[in-house]
Amino acid sequence: GFAELLLKMGLKPVEITILTAYSGQLEIIRQMLGNVIIQSDTIDNYQGQENEVVLLSLVRSGSSGIGFLATDNRVSVALSRARRGIVILGNLDQLCQHSEMWGKVRSILSEQNSILSQVDMKCDTHGNVTTIRERKDFDKSPLGGCNTICGLILNCSHPCSKNCHYLNQRHKCDNPCEKMCKNNHQCQKLCDELCGLCETPVEITLDCGHETSVRCHVRREEVQCQEKTIINLPCGHSLSTTCRQEEIVCSEPCHEMMTCGHPCDLACHGDDHHQIKCQNLCNRNSRGCQSDHKCPGKCGDECDPCGVIITLTLPCSHQADIECSVNAEGYECIKKCVRLLPCGHPCKALCYEKCETCKIWGEIQLDCGHTVTGQCGNQPPCIEKCEKTLPCGHSCKELCGAPCAKKCEELVTAGSLDDCSHGAFISCFTTITTSEDKVANCTEKCGKTQSCGHPCQGTCYTCSSTRLHATCNAPCKRKLVCGHICPSICGSFCPPCKQKCPLACSHGHCKTKCGEECRPCKEKCTWKCDHKKCSKKCGSKCNRSLCKDKCGKTLECGHRCEAFCGELCFCAPCSNTKSAPNLLRLGCDCIVSLDQVSAHNLAEGVHMFQCPACSQTIVNNPLFKDAIAGRYQDVQRLADNFFAHNLKLTERKTNLADNLEEGENACFAEIRKVLEGGLKTRLTNTDLSMFEAIFQIYQILADHTHLSAMAQAVANTKIISKSKIEEIVQFLKMKQNEEASKEIEEVKIYSYESGLWKICKSCCDIVQNRCRKCDK
Repeated sequence: GFAELLLKMGLKPVEITILTAYSGQLEIIRQMLGNVIIQSDTIDNYQGQENEVVLLSLVRSGSSGIGFLATDNRVSVALSRARRGIVILGNLDQLCQHSEMWGKVRSILSEQNSILSQVDMKCDTHGNVTTIRERKDFDKSPLGGCNTICGLILNCSHPCSKNCHYLNQRHKCDNPCEKMCKNNHQCQKLCDELCGLCETPVEITLDCGHETSVRCHVRREEVQCQEKTIINLPCGHSLSTTCRQEEIVCSEPCHEMMTCGHPCDLACHGDDHHQIKCQNLCNRNSRGCQSDHKCPGKCGDECDPCGVIITLTLPCSHQADIECSVNAEGYECIKKCVRLLPCGHPCKALCYEKCETCKIWGEIQLDCGHTVTGQCGNQPPCIEKCEKTLPCGHSCKELCGAPCAKKCEELVTAGSLDDCSHGAFISCFTTITTSEDKVANCTEKCGKTQSCGHPCQGTCYTCSSTRLHATCNAPCKRKLVCGHICPSICGSFCPPCKQKCPLACSHGHCKTKCGEECRPCKEKCTWKCDHKKCSKKCGSKCNRSLCKDKCGKTLECGHRCEAFCGELCFCAPCSNTKSAPNLLRLGCDCIVSLDQVSAHNLAEGVHMFQCPACSQTIVNNPLFKDAIAGRYQDVQRLADNFFAHNLKLTERKTNLADNLEEGENACFAEIRKVLEGGLKTRLTNTDLSMFEAIFQIYQILADHTHLSAMAQAVANTKIISKSKIEEIVQFLKMKQNEEASKEIEEVKIYSYESGLWKICKSCCDIVQNRCRKCDK
């Protein structure tokens, strides 16, 4: 249609765009275009783009309305996409009936005489007018002009034989070329093509006298004669070759006799350099052959050893089937040995093997007189008990087949340390070089109950000599300040708690970590009774007090409830509770008075709000909400102190390492390894706190000569606990060493356990034994 006509008139495919209002119509247009690369799209998708010429299709089916073609902005987009020209196809009358916008467009087109029912194209060459009303009329202009032959006289003097076409197109003459070559041969190409070289065949006579056929443009000196001729070569052979072949090589086989007596199989080479290896069958005997066996290989290769199997008698008198080239003297006979061993049993080895020790099992009479079961040639040691007597008079404890012991291990009585409750014994051999009052190192387990309640697992001698029990490795059962149980071992400091916050309310447990600030509950407070009700949020301070009225409910046991109204019910007779004012039942089911609760939780120690009867943590009770929060704030303050102490971990680690280097004490080798990263363990704040306490206690003890053994024992450990430090203090007080005991009591113990920390009444700081700020 119009797109093809525009292409014939000289427009490029990229300069034409076909637009339609409907996607279904777009698919049909693209199918009709086929392989012609012309851009086509819907009006909506083409916004923001433009081209030289736009063909706009507004054709639609149906008579009622014009759909979204009545939208002004869509009409504006459709009419403003062309730079040079636009062709609109559609029913303008119908569009104007339903859109004021299209009415304005019609007025503009009418003024320009641009509303047409047909297209009249006038040919500039012949003056003919071609009218196009429908699709078949486009066939009247096959090349973009009229339907007449062009007839324009070209530069070659021939008239153009094409249909009338667009004037800017290049004319191309299709008549035969009339030009002649230098040998008067007419060009075989069309008039519009370049003539090129003449391809007409001609006969020429070469310098050798032979004639041949070549193309007209080929020069004679470029042609090589291809005539066949027979020549005699210096080697005596004749060869068929072309007339002008310069380098001629004989291809006949050589066939001269070589030194091995076989003819040479190479091509004729005209000298004595025959093939290096003869490929004929070898006629020599195989290498090492003891008979007349011929080599199966090639003449030019080295002969292989003779592999023919023959029967030979070996030096051992056995016969063997072996290869002909094998020397019988060096052959290893693999038949069974026939010799007898010194014990009289036949040898079990092979003939070529050295006779081994006898491996027959049976009853063997040993030199000691005992009988054992074993190998004949490898007699086992006697496993009976030795019957000899040692020089000390004790019986030998070794086996009969083993050497008698040089050191008698028979236990004899000896002295012991004062604290040892075991019967002390030493080995017999030590009495030879030691006086009778030698003190024995008792190796029994200590077994004494430590201050933590667990039995000591150390050795009796170590504990007695150092006055210190071994580190207790039992699971720690101490309660932390937050009320949780310590997860570490009994003999170490308790680390800060890593569990969830222990507090709760009637709506659930706190989600934060233990020691961190709780998030206040936003639900309504549930503390209410028939007389009073809290109207605050659960996480806020309650605006009601304890209801002093009695509950009065009849319990399952038949007695009346003795609790206050709105509190947990309890039966005084059934629980054997003595009558007292202001009794309450707590969450742990203990029945206590208000005064008891208040007095117990006014103590200076840092701990959670507790039951005065069982010391269990009270995590939720509206009556004591402020007191519970206050106690937990003390725990949070202690947790903050531990966190601040941990922030100085690197600085403290460096200071301790420097102090250990100055001391040059080999006892701290294990601690040094940890500080230097030699051990693959992560150094925690608790570990470093124990190291610091160990070093301080060692320095105090090392200043007293009579405490050197205890100081050495302290320096040899990496773990210490509060109870261990208390043991040291008690021992020093027992020895009336008040100075050292007071110094050790001042060593700060960074353990998270309950009963260690308290609040100074004067400055409210968290301290241990005394407040250094207030000196109390």
